[in-house]
Amino acid sequence: MPIPRIIDNQRQLLLRTVQELAEVHDEISIATGYWDLPGTELILPSLARCKKIRLLIGREPLIPRHQLERPEPDFPDKDFFSDLERLTVNESLRTTASEIKRLITTGVLEVRVYKKTFFHAKSYIFGTYESAE
Repeated sequence: MPIPRIIDNQRQLLLRTVQELAEVHDEISIATGYWDLPGTELILPSLARCKKIRLLIGREPLIPRHQLERPEPDFPDKDFFSDLERLTVNESLRTTASEIKRLITTGVLEVRVYKKTFFHAKSYIFGTYESAE
């Protein structure tokens, strides 16, 4: 599969690209400006065969935050709780949350939060440096 140069979610969908690349790689590293449960629910089935998933989460580009000199001590906990309170809970989201917990517990999913400064990257790296050689 040729890797698209630009994924704009109009001509080329990120979800479809992740699904296709996950079929041929067993490791993925994701850097994203924000994380949410419904988005994870969409890509999690595609990552089922991954032996290692690395997730680096930043913060949404809210202007007041972006201008803070020091990081907020309760980031991202407050954001996650706020987002989760607004969701309509259903069995599918419960299953996704349970699967995330299982992946973290087994060491497959490694989650880190970037708190130092503004970080709203979007990067999906499939495979490892060694697998590219």
